[in-house]
Amino acid sequence: MNKLSSYYKPQELKWFDIIGWYQIIGGSTGIVWLLWALTQSTNLLLWLAIALGLGLNSFSIYAGRQLLKNRDFGPTYLIQAIQILSFIGLGLTYQVVIGLALGAGFEWIENADIVANFKILSLYEFKYSPAQTDKIRVVINFIPVFIINYLIKRKEEAEDRKRLAEYSSANV
Repeated sequence: MNKLSSYYKPQELKWFDIIGWYQIIGGSTGIVWLLWALTQSTNLLLWLAIALGLGLNSFSIYAGRQLLKNRDFGPTYLIQAIQILSFIGLGLTYQVVIGLALGAGFEWIENADIVANFKILSLYEFKYSPAQTDKIRVVINFIPVFIINYLIKRKEEAEDRKRLAEYSSANV
């Protein structure tokens, strides 16, 4: 258990559980989807991409379990951080979604456009297309930003409550 566990409010603990289960369900769903995709292909390069996706989904499950069991935020910070930014540019494409994506950004093909992004479940896109160097798209996923921000604020508040309790007990 985390050293701060006794300093979290019950409502905060409920949200930690919700976030933990969100990561476990997202990772589990992604694994099922990827195992199905694995049975549909004989392409070695696609199998490598699926292996990467299986690793990311497994880590999401691990992060969810760490949050539920030990109130350890570190793995959650990492798995959420890799989902914040997606982009297409200079022939490169990068996008990871484990769970939900709700984002906004811009796309520049001939002129700049604002884009919105909503995705459910798992999505992985890593590719290099040298012929597609004229398209630029950058999107920020707000779901992982919210999760990371929430956990950081709750941890800071718990640290403040712990310091206050230690100060109060030292001055009694």
